[in-house]
Amino acid sequence: FPRPTYFLDNNSFLWYSWRNGFHNYYLYDLNGKQLSNSNASFELFEILKISTDKNLVYVSGSGKNATEKHAFVWDIKSKSLTQLTQDAGTHEVTISSSGEFFIDQFQSVNTPNQVSICNTKDGKMVQSLLVSEDKLKEYAIGKTEIFTINANNGVPLYCLAFIVTGK
Repeated sequence: FPRPTYFLDNNSFLWYSWRNGFHNYYLYDLNGKQLSNSNASFELFEILKISTDKNLVYVSGSGKNATEKHAFVWDIKSKSLTQLTQDAGTHEVTISSSGEFFIDQFQSVNTPNQVSICNTKDGKMVQSLLVSEDKLKEYAIGKTEIFTINANNGVPLYCLAFIVTGK
């Protein structure tokens, strides 16, 4: 998971590290003093965009469920990390140049591709651009479920099951 170092200005930079047991971003000054961190108790994947004032960092990450991918905004000053996408599944997000909106391309094991424009302030959908038709709805193919079982040490193990119904 190596990630590049991001210099926010002449005095600070973002560093990607696994120091708390999860991959997170840390803000340091040039003297090596930690100023802030994303403080997620789950994996963060990559930086999507940094606001022009350098106070907001948009990142992708798993959220509480390791099988998912969501968009988050980390407010460096208030040290808060807010999840922007909510539906369970995979969200591929592109933040607009103004930072006001994002395109969310979403899908899950039971939801075909959906694309929408959302507001970065609260993650709410502004406009739907595409809702793909389920091309398999006429077929009795069963159901797909993602679930967890716990290992002996309590670590959740993620599983995928195909449940066949009908003929």
